[in-house]
Amino acid sequence: MRSLLLAACAHFLLAQSLFAGTAIIPTTTLAAETGNNTSTANSFSTQSNGNLGASNVSKAPISSLLYPGATTKIYAHFMPWFGANGHMDIGYKSADPAQVKAQVSDMLSRGISGMIVDWYGPGSYEDSTTQYVKPEAESRGGNFEFAVMEDAGAVRNCTDCTSTVIGQLTYIYNTYEGSPAYMRWNGNPVVFFFGVEDLTVDWNAVRAGVPGSPIFIFQNSGSFTRIQSGGGFAWIQPGNVTSTDPIAASYLDNFYSVAQQQPGELAFGAGYKGFDDTLAGWSANRHMDQQCGQTWLESMKEIGKYYSSSKQLPLIQLVTWNDYEEGTELESGIDNCVSINASISGSGLNWNISGNENTIDHYTVFISADGQNLMPLGDYPAGTSSLDLSQFGLAAGTYQLYVKAVGKASMLNHTSSAAAFTSTAAIATPSTPAAPTTRADFSVAASQSSVVIGSGRSAGLTINLTPQGSFNGNVGLACSGLPAGATCNFSPASVALNNAALPVNVTISTALAQSHNPFNSSSLNAVFYAVTFPAFGTVFLGLGQMLRRNRKVLVVSLAIIMVLLVCGCGAGTMGKTSSTTPTSAAAGTYAMTIVATSGSLQHSTTLTLQVQ
Repeated sequence: MRSLLLAACAHFLLAQSLFAGTAIIPTTTLAAETGNNTSTANSFSTQSNGNLGASNVSKAPISSLLYPGATTKIYAHFMPWFGANGHMDIGYKSADPAQVKAQVSDMLSRGISGMIVDWYGPGSYEDSTTQYVKPEAESRGGNFEFAVMEDAGAVRNCTDCTSTVIGQLTYIYNTYEGSPAYMRWNGNPVVFFFGVEDLTVDWNAVRAGVPGSPIFIFQNSGSFTRIQSGGGFAWIQPGNVTSTDPIAASYLDNFYSVAQQQPGELAFGAGYKGFDDTLAGWSANRHMDQQCGQTWLESMKEIGKYYSSSKQLPLIQLVTWNDYEEGTELESGIDNCVSINASISGSGLNWNISGNENTIDHYTVFISADGQNLMPLGDYPAGTSSLDLSQFGLAAGTYQLYVKAVGKASMLNHTSSAAAFTSTAAIATPSTPAAPTTRADFSVAASQSSVVIGSGRSAGLTINLTPQGSFNGNVGLACSGLPAGATCNFSPASVALNNAALPVNVTISTALAQSHNPFNSSSLNAVFYAVTFPAFGTVFLGLGQMLRRNRKVLVVSLAIIMVLLVCGCGAGTMGKTSSTTPTSAAAGTYAMTIVATSGSLQHSTTLTLQVQ
């Protein structure tokens, strides 16, 4: 009886495979594709200052908005004070490890490498939040960093501001800078200042009195020539907005121009969506209109006027991740003012949008048998407006089709209402299900999250490039974030990627080239061989005769030759050695990023490089 049942089941499954159409195998839901996918509180509602409520936003990498081939590391300015008195209720408390975890995950999902925390001194509520940020960043395997920005609010009431700053920076050193996740540049921790430069502070005394040799980063283009400054960061300037300059591009132009005149200084560019402080308790009624996402796109595009793949902007700070009170937050996304409609005509799915399509990254088409559980049919580039459904060989039945307009990085996604499609296909012969199509892309992943290397030595690792969808193209590779004296080489340097994943060997060296020495080992070897090889020739010419006359002589001769060869190979160690010691990278922990670029596509992976 049991055998009969098994046979019946097998017959039923065979019949299903022979006479069924494309299987609808859901991988997501309508709720997931339209619901909140950010770290914004689910209870948060859209505000009158332009902040979106909890939304479904694009997770396209923010680096896709930069110039082609950009290796720029992206950080978000982070406000850690919500839940404390004096700040609006946005549905979460900043000093909550679960909320910090959600925010770090959200940032990483958008291609953000770390956060710069607006800090108000030891023992403050903001300090409590930062102490949750530290272990969370450390838990991300070298893929996320944090840094502290000392706000003027931490020292505003000081009587001896120099001593106060020294005390607070010493606290930052003892509490945060020892973390492997703390932001460093060439081995030195980076500390930012917001408004502190306007106070009476002796920065030479601060430099002398603070441990750890931190790099000081101040605001605006004037920071590049300040005493003890190591660089500057740009910031949003609503006060500079005019009718002909709605995003204050002139400010950015000045910042980037001055930054390029100081190549030895660190430059943090800026990207922002807009500004509106009308809901803040300290409102000055300042505005920079979001222009339905155009301000965001244009502020990022401005960087490309000054930097390129051959002249990289090393770092950028997003202004801001979560300042809800001044209307700059990116956490809940950016409204691109788009809507989308879909309809069926015969076997064709058609869609159209209202609004600016330059805010759309791509379209994703979903199919569903029940209107709730969805399977993607594929991703289609912006500019596409129809899809022939007959190519999928759908079995007879009625389906619901949805088109999702996926916004450019951090912009609002929009999903159409369901469009009903009835397939009348009579499936009489076996059919091959149409494979879901995916957008042509690729990914990059490292074989390990960290590399430990001795000073003046080399180490290797492997990265894997994996094509996705119908990707077929050349992928170029580069490294950033290496300390001075370190190099990174790929084998091969450029990869033709198409049907299968390919490994690439990476060699990291922490030693610079040795200076020329006329008495180095290779020179001595050359002299040795020039002198001894004629003798070797004479010996070998007589081998035939010796072989016939005396085998013992032959053995002794060969032994002498081997001794001479060994001495020759070791001539460099026996002779005079180089008088110049190779210069190598300084010991420390660095965030090294490997960037893979193909046309407008760019992906990266970040590792921890520890030089001992």
